[in-house]
Amino acid sequence: MIDAALWAAAAITPDPAPWWGVPMVAGSFLLGGAVLGFLFNRANDKRKAKLEADIRWHELVRTLTAGILAHSPRLYDLAQYNYELDGEGFDDSVPAKARANKAVADEKASMYDKANEIAIIAPASLSRAVFQYVSDVNLSIQPSAKVAAKGIAGQLESRRIMLQEVRKYLGLSPDFFR
Repeated sequence: MIDAALWAAAAITPDPAPWWGVPMVAGSFLLGGAVLGFLFNRANDKRKAKLEADIRWHELVRTLTAGILAHSPRLYDLAQYNYELDGEGFDDSVPAKARANKAVADEKASMYDKANEIAIIAPASLSRAVFQYVSDVNLSIQPSAKVAAKGIAGQLESRRIMLQEVRKYLGLSPDFFR
């Protein structure tokens, strides 16, 4: 009977915890916390990098489209001056006429450069709208009055569409210009 009592007492009394149990539990919590901290920081850094990239691209698209819109009146004025010189009978051998011709070509090249930069970074719908606007601006400075009138009429609509696409790309309400 004594053996049964000792056996019952031994069965009820738990074994003491091993000496390595507490450091192992603490270490596993420490390791788990470090892994979770790393994962949360990595996710936060990715979100932050994406936000900064979006801000950078949005700023670039805003700057480029504003530049394209600024080229239109300058190009129109330069082309008008160039056509006036044509009407007076000047050709490219006259320095003023050669400068006017070069100014028109430089302004068009700068506008097309900006449009090409947008095509690289912007969605296809925005790129199409930008190139339609640039095409209409180019038509509006043609010497033929009929072609120029068609370009000017198309330019108003394509400008509205381009601005809608830019606003949509930037996350703004695109129906602002209806």
